[in-house]
Amino acid sequence: MKHLFPLLLTAILFCSCGQKVLLDEESTFVNNKWMRFDEPVQFSFNNDNTEDFYNFIFSVSIDTNLYHQNGLPITVELCSPNGEVRTMFSDIVLRNYQGNWLGEFDEHGILHVSQQIRQYYAFNAVGEYSIKISQRTNKYEIEGINGIHLKIEEAIIDYPE
Repeated sequence: MKHLFPLLLTAILFCSCGQKVLLDEESTFVNNKWMRFDEPVQFSFNNDNTEDFYNFIFSVSIDTNLYHQNGLPITVELCSPNGEVRTMFSDIVLRNYQGNWLGEFDEHGILHVSQQIRQYYAFNAVGEYSIKISQRTNKYEIEGINGIHLKIEEAIIDYPE
């Protein structure tokens, strides 16, 4: 019995050492069309840490029969609990220089591309945050965008020894 306690404590420590995830959500679009000027995709999460750094990973699901562009320009607006708004612009790369699609196709022929859009971001306040994501193409609506996914996870920083 006295050997069980150290084993249990070790197991608890291993379980608590994983990356903290602040947000891991997705949103789909009606008729697989992402409208430019309609209400942007909105996510919200609570942050209780202003010391650690976080990475933002954006994923998109695309029907390549309908969407043929090499990239997908997006705007990300981050609103902090004190009302401060930070705007980030990102271009999601969908094809390489040879014109080949990046990412992976699923069994239905839908392309899934993930890209880190912000690295080592430190939040300046504790509380409820909101994020709005909109597409910045030159078209009012773009077809073939099935959905988007945003994950905000704690960054692992490996310092050289």
